[in-house]
Amino acid sequence: MSAVAVGDVFVAGLGMVGALGPDVLTACAAARAGINRSSPVEGYQMRSAVEGGTEPVIAHQAALFTRGFEGEPRLVRLAQGALADLMAQTPHIDWRAQRTRFYLSLPDEQRTNSGLELIADDKARQAKADEIATSPAVDASALNQARAVRILERAADQARWPGERVVRFVSVAGHAGGVEAMKTAADDLSADRTEAAVVLGVDSLLDEGTLEWLQWCGRLKCDGNAVGLQPGEGGVAILLTARKQLDLVDRTAVQLVALAFTSEARTFFSGSAGIGQALAEAVVDGWRGQAATVPWIISDHNGEIYRASDWGHTLVRLRAQFDAFADPVVWYPVASFGDLGAASALAHVCVAERAWAREYAPGPTALVAASSDGDARAVIVLSQRRLP
Repeated sequence: MSAVAVGDVFVAGLGMVGALGPDVLTACAAARAGINRSSPVEGYQMRSAVEGGTEPVIAHQAALFTRGFEGEPRLVRLAQGALADLMAQTPHIDWRAQRTRFYLSLPDEQRTNSGLELIADDKARQAKADEIATSPAVDASALNQARAVRILERAADQARWPGERVVRFVSVAGHAGGVEAMKTAADDLSADRTEAAVVLGVDSLLDEGTLEWLQWCGRLKCDGNAVGLQPGEGGVAILLTARKQLDLVDRTAVQLVALAFTSEARTFFSGSAGIGQALAEAVVDGWRGQAATVPWIISDHNGEIYRASDWGHTLVRLRAQFDAFADPVVWYPVASFGDLGAASALAHVCVAERAWAREYAPGPTALVAASSDGDARAVIVLSQRRLP
């Protein structure tokens, strides 16, 4: 699929909470400074490489918001923090007067039923398969929609959100979910179906059920698995508006230029090795026609061997097509934030915006690359633009 031109859609506000701080300014500044607040997860041990031993899970915890919470309430707390920070960063906006719609990127309610092929222990794999087979059939789409409404309502109440709380769209596509949400938001803004679009991404890989799933699938970074991931958690809220809704004062703004989507046949959950074909296509579609001379890519590569293979093959393919990709600038925010799952792409948009705001960005155009555990691959193209 070719890149989708977005039109005059701009980032008008940010809100973020995570391991590096309770607001977007602190978190992105800490990441820029190389600060890392990873720590052992209390009350959870996994098997060690030493026979019969255990070791802690090292993770990036937003403990200020999530300590003592599990499951859906944990997501509510992260969403509350993101919305509260968005309001704090946009004091000039009267949310009561704005026609607002919400576009959510959330973890799939049933994601821990995925990736059975990755479970090395035969008994554990069979037990999980039997559990899934005997579970009652559900309408997954309706389940995720209902949960999204609950999360938004509870988070908005706790954050004292004063405006509308209409859930317009929900994605459970994982890392690429934020891009899907932004696509629907941009379409609605362009068609004047809303005045303000709040794209909200929330995820935590730190509740007990998710940690157990990651461990059984061999995905956690530990002494015996150096190519695993370090789980994280966070909430991100991004306000998108059309050009006509922006303050006309002379200033710079971040424009959503294009979105690119592709589908990968060799998925992580299938146990295949990544060869970078779909991700390279998405990056090429997003990059084509951009004026920047050196590509600046913000990648969600998290240390897992599948993603390393997929990303390495992607770079080889890109270099074969564009001389500029012989030496691209690549940022890996996961080193500071941990794997943020469904919130990762939106967090990376924040990283780009703050880099431009603080004048340490390596170029005027950024490509946020998102690869889900499933088949979704997507790229967000952002550009800094001076408004008249």
